[in-house]
Amino acid sequence: MGRLKSNALSLLLFVTSLLLLNCYNERIFKMPDYNIINQKDGNFFFPYAVPVKEPIREIFPVPVKNAIGTIDFDNAITIVKFNGDTTPDYEIVARNFLSEVTGDFDFGYCPVFSDEIIAYTQTRWAVVANVKTGKVISPVLTTSLDDYIIGISSLDTAKNLFVTVRATPGRNDYDKYLHVMSLENKKFIDVGSIKAGCWAVNYNTPWLVNNKKIITYDSAANRLLCHDSELKQSTHPFVEIFNRNSGNFRKLKEMVIHPTLPFGLVVEIGKDMDKTELNKLPAGSDERSLLLDKLWELREIHALYLLRWDITDTNKQYIPLHTDTLSLLPPLAVKQYGRFSFSPDGKWLVFGHEDMATDQYGNLGPGGRRQPFFVALPVDEKKPFFFGEPIFMGRTFNKYNNVTATAWTIDPISFVAADGECLYKWDLGKLHEARTVTTPDTLFPLE
Repeated sequence: MGRLKSNALSLLLFVTSLLLLNCYNERIFKMPDYNIINQKDGNFFFPYAVPVKEPIREIFPVPVKNAIGTIDFDNAITIVKFNGDTTPDYEIVARNFLSEVTGDFDFGYCPVFSDEIIAYTQTRWAVVANVKTGKVISPVLTTSLDDYIIGISSLDTAKNLFVTVRATPGRNDYDKYLHVMSLENKKFIDVGSIKAGCWAVNYNTPWLVNNKKIITYDSAANRLLCHDSELKQSTHPFVEIFNRNSGNFRKLKEMVIHPTLPFGLVVEIGKDMDKTELNKLPAGSDERSLLLDKLWELREIHALYLLRWDITDTNKQYIPLHTDTLSLLPPLAVKQYGRFSFSPDGKWLVFGHEDMATDQYGNLGPGGRRQPFFVALPVDEKKPFFFGEPIFMGRTFNKYNNVTATAWTIDPISFVAADGECLYKWDLGKLHEARTVTTPDTLFPLE
């Protein structure tokens, strides 16, 4: 009996010590155990869930090590500093500088462009904050109740130039305009604007800023346009290569250019549906339904092309990298994809597998847009096509939650996703520390 009591007491002390240790670990930096799950279909590197004090939807990159920003807490801009897989620390930059710092607004977050300054748009005005001093300005960008400001990007840091995106009612949904804005004396001065397609329910015309150039897409002409910071027509090798090969290109979904290396990517999707033949068939007929299904299927086919300007042979500057019939990135098998972004150091490309497949009950299957399956490609300039073997990152854990926002961190390089409840973090910069575990090839199917 004495030995039994002694064992029970020892067990109680052990459990108590674990609980105390866990509470203590809540406040210290505790790195997770990194594992790469290797199986026949590829390498899997899953996220760890970061517990946060309240549900979180809005996140953005900040010039702070191992951290992201949010506006979801305390009516403030908050820096969320990660402590491994334990509870993060919260540092308020500025509070109550607006009556509603967050809410039912359209937000657009600027990529990191400064060691101290962050910027974002909030429906009709901008917010520019110094994360070190806490100083904030919120200049109005439009007074029209019909217009929406839906994005911002730094164009020329030396000249304090930005590009903001204005959506205004048009013939079909919203027309989109890019404005070059100069930040002077706490105000944004409009330098000029160009039309940049549409902001619609089914299609958002892509644009980007690279090397102080603004690149937009003319979907009607199926060509890219390039302007400098003064909105004069300019040139860019990415634009030249695309336009030289756009004759057989269907429609541009996304485009992305590497921050330092001479290459970029374009995502091709099907052209807008031609309903001429469809309208000749009786409404409700089987023939009409079959043709409609076929047209939708063609519209959803994706293709990924590599554009490179490190070589002079024009026949090798435009390369189909991944389509529905071939892939130069084995074992990549995804068919629909989006959300492309390069890491701040340029060593990783992450995108989401967005297949809209359904099961026998009509439910979205793995990879659906509501819960994308993220994939990371290591960037290696010594590889024939700049990329190494894909790393399958998995998805957020709640299949009913949409990914509301993503952001990169620095030191370590990490990809972070929010789904309205918590944060999911992939420390890609720590991948070299991971332990490889081999599993049966049916444990994590890709399809």
